[in-house]
Amino acid sequence: DETQGWHVVETEGGHVTYAPIGEEEQAIARWLTSQFGRCSNERVLCGAGLAHVDAVLRGATHDLDAKVVLRDPADIVAAALAGHDVAARRALARFCAVLGSVAGDAALIHGARTVVIAGGMVPRFLGFLRSSAFREKFLAKGRFAAYLENVSIHCITHPQPGLLGAAMALRASAKVKA
Repeated sequence: DETQGWHVVETEGGHVTYAPIGEEEQAIARWLTSQFGRCSNERVLCGAGLAHVDAVLRGATHDLDAKVVLRDPADIVAAALAGHDVAARRALARFCAVLGSVAGDAALIHGARTVVIAGGMVPRFLGFLRSSAFREKFLAKGRFAAYLENVSIHCITHPQPGLLGAAMALRASAKVKA
């Protein structure tokens, strides 16, 4: 907040159960549940999750007994950004839509005025994210869309954000002791 500075809420919210919207997302959730026993947000919204989203949307998971070859997430992102791989673009677009939906849920749960996306993947495709359904899905919360309109969204792009956070914590600690 403006009087006390940033307030970071540490959680393990990524491990809550994923709530799929629509048939494609339900297919993704079914596949991940068949592989891991349950499907959490983090299972979908990580590098390996992107590879699974890609596999499901390519139709590679129809036979649950067959060995599925997953593509490397970095290759999926590169192919999507290059524009020559329709399946990769579709997977990355779905990933962005799910990220928007989950981020909107998290903002509502925590009463956030700002959402900061962290992690190694998203900074690699910020332009794609901005032109995706991310914001539409972030706001798709019925009567609470108006609240979410005022929530600012940022993405950490610094290569060592933990060091910045530690420096800020040290500085805040020094102010308290002074």
